[in-house]
Amino acid sequence: MPVFGDNSDGFDNEIKIEKCLNFKKFENITPNLQNFLKDVFKGYDLHGREIHATRSPQRIKPDFYLVADGISKGVYVSIKKGSGNSVHQESLTIFIDYLESLGASDQIIRYLKEFHYADGTTNNTGKKRFTASEFKKDYPEKIVELNKFFNQRPIIKKMFERFIFVGNLEDAIRVDYVYHGTPQKGVWASRDEIYQYLTDKSFSNESVHFSQLTYQVWNRNINRNPNTENRREQIQIKWGGIENTLTEITSRRSEFKQRGTYEGDFSEKASVIYFNRYQEDEAFRKYLKSINANPEKTLMVRVTTKQHSKLSDQKVMTRADAYSIEVLDD
Repeated sequence: MPVFGDNSDGFDNEIKIEKCLNFKKFENITPNLQNFLKDVFKGYDLHGREIHATRSPQRIKPDFYLVADGISKGVYVSIKKGSGNSVHQESLTIFIDYLESLGASDQIIRYLKEFHYADGTTNNTGKKRFTASEFKKDYPEKIVELNKFFNQRPIIKKMFERFIFVGNLEDAIRVDYVYHGTPQKGVWASRDEIYQYLTDKSFSNESVHFSQLTYQVWNRNINRNPNTENRREQIQIKWGGIENTLTEITSRRSEFKQRGTYEGDFSEKASVIYFNRYQEDEAFRKYLKSINANPEKTLMVRVTTKQHSKLSDQKVMTRADAYSIEVLDD
């Protein structure tokens, strides 16, 4: 299901990523996307191979189909950018039909309609309309019951499938990876990693939610603007913490066998990822200024292997945990 609204920046970003990948040799792709491809095609040597990124048709969740020459495996990728991502939208009527097919009780359906319309009715006929915050303040017990139902493990997996990976079209193509960022900087996770992370998270009852994803009305139209009244019948699902989630998954991806080094390795890895995503941080800006580096062209990379020493003429462990590098290719 498409998400309505102005998504021109996200669309432009998808085109840029497509241009950086499609018909490009692996060696000519940005370092960040090279790392992404290494994870996607884990176990294959990508050097010398040409990558192909085929845009998906509209109205499905994946944005690209990625393949590499000589590798039979291909993956479908969903591209995200920015914060407060709206990942799914559909009519309330269709969503309720789906909930009923999952066995939602009459009480759950009634509570959801009451929360959605927030006008004292279940059919949008109330005289006074309230905000979501006002409804939650007056009826916290209804929010609790909705969240109990939505966050049951069998139900929530169905919700993730509908909101993130497939949509509400029958037999639609499933997303294999979600990538958040630009050609130069990004974080990602596989479908299985996202399932595991989100189903293991617990959240408060301050909103109607599905783990980290939150439910909202596209436009509650409190002031009854006739031009936006139709938006009141649409649900929207937002994943406000998508970037932080994918960053954490990325930082934890490698498992370390040596217990004593895990904490240090995790801290280094998380710091490098944070630097590459948030160079506007005051501490990072000072550092980049001190080395006369352009934030748009600078990445930090971890040192995880021995490097050749000119002094000893052999490979040794380095003193530095990470290096800053200048990206020459756009």
